[in-house]
Amino acid sequence: MKWHQLDGEMLDVAPWLIKPKRPMRCQFMNTHNVAISEVFNCNTNVTIGGPDCVYYATVYVTKNTQKDDSEHVQNIANSTNKRLLRIE
Repeated sequence: MKWHQLDGEMLDVAPWLIKPKRPMRCQFMNTHNVAISEVFNCNTNVTIGGPDCVYYATVYVTKNTQKDDSEHVQNIANSTNKRLLRIE
């Protein structure tokens, strides 16, 4: 793949090629990588964890939070109703 620079220079670049400075399976490798963050424009400091973490995250994300989410709105509605009744 050819990248055209603003100064007219052309670079030959392999698409989606990531070359880590440290060898693979290095236990001291930092999971955040500035170059990858700039290319993909997202957070790269992400780990999936073991099966127990995946299970917990799945259960946590899929739980029903409708009551908790609507509680704040219900409190505002109750306060508004009380104030309107006092005004009448």
